[in-house]
Amino acid sequence: MAGQYSHLQFFRRTPNALLARYFREKHDVLQGIPFDKLKETEVEPIFTTKLAPSDPLPGVRGGAKLT
Repeated sequence: MAGQYSHLQFFRRTPNALLARYFREKHDVLQGIPFDKLKETEVEPIFTTKLAPSDPLPGVRGGAKLT
């Protein structure tokens, strides 16, 4: 039986290089996060960063935190 989806688990299982590429190249957000210096399962900086209202991430409304 499949478990419930969790952003936290998804980000922990996705390599930092891919996360950086997705957020920086596709959406031009999270520029201040040093993905290359984070451990592979260290995703807290992603969740503590506020997204700007104009960020076009699917499923995230303007100004919302990714928690």
